[in-house]
Amino acid sequence: VESFTYDVSKALTANAFTRNGWTFLGWAESADATTAKYTNGQSVKNLATSGTKNLYAVWDPQGVQLWDGGPYWAKNNLGATTPQGTGYYFRWGDTVGYKQVDSKWNSSDGSVTDFSFSTAVSSFQDAATAQLGAPWRMPTSSEISDLWNNTSWGRTKYNGVEGLKFTGEGNYASRSIFIPFVGYASGKSLTSLDKNYTTIPPYYDISSGSTRTRRIMWSSSKNSSSTPLQFYCKEKYTNTTDPRYPYDHEGYWSGDSIGTGAGTSYYGLQIRPLIPYGN
Repeated sequence: VESFTYDVSKALTANAFTRNGWTFLGWAESADATTAKYTNGQSVKNLATSGTKNLYAVWDPQGVQLWDGGPYWAKNNLGATTPQGTGYYFRWGDTVGYKQVDSKWNSSDGSVTDFSFSTAVSSFQDAATAQLGAPWRMPTSSEISDLWNNTSWGRTKYNGVEGLKFTGEGNYASRSIFIPFVGYASGKSLTSLDKNYTTIPPYYDISSGSTRTRRIMWSSSKNSSSTPLQFYCKEKYTNTTDPRYPYDHEGYWSGDSIGTGAGTSYYGLQIRPLIPYGN
């Protein structure tokens, strides 16, 4: 509670509250406001002629909500600083991410060098929560399903990087997230595709309709056989004008379907955190 004298300017006390996953924008005069009327520590005068004036904190999510009641998806993969950037690679359930340095896998905290993605972790922990703090967490498989069921999606390039863009519909049509194709780690190698038709020579005579799979990221879920579920994209070859160089020409491969399926738990995949709605 602050005391003010009418017709005398005074600065609002600086905000001391924090909300993990959200950015403080300022103060508003109604509890449901989405924009701030007063900035943090702003000098004000004559908020009211008498009595008490309530001000309400306005918070902006650090994630993107793509449909009504949906979660707030992080703008970048865990460990990345841009939407198209490569984040850390994680084994399923591992909270330690790894990045390639001089063709070797080093842990994000610097404790391990020349790591090999060849063994599974003994128990699951949520890497997003461990690295960012609650309420951030990994998406469930059903939340990944909701992502493609409630948005328009397509294969595209963002700042020169190929990936998938998910765009909200209706009132959310101006909002989108981009998830880059950055491959997966196995052993000490980084692989971009499950089926690789890009090596030349030799030339591959690929028929129209051929598909290939891209592993994209982990969910936090398991299937009925207790196998971790990953998010993947199927791509279809749609042009046979020059089958020798399918990967070097834009438009030959297009997004065909996306979904979740069983994944090898010790493979290194990316993670896209989210904040559940209502947090």
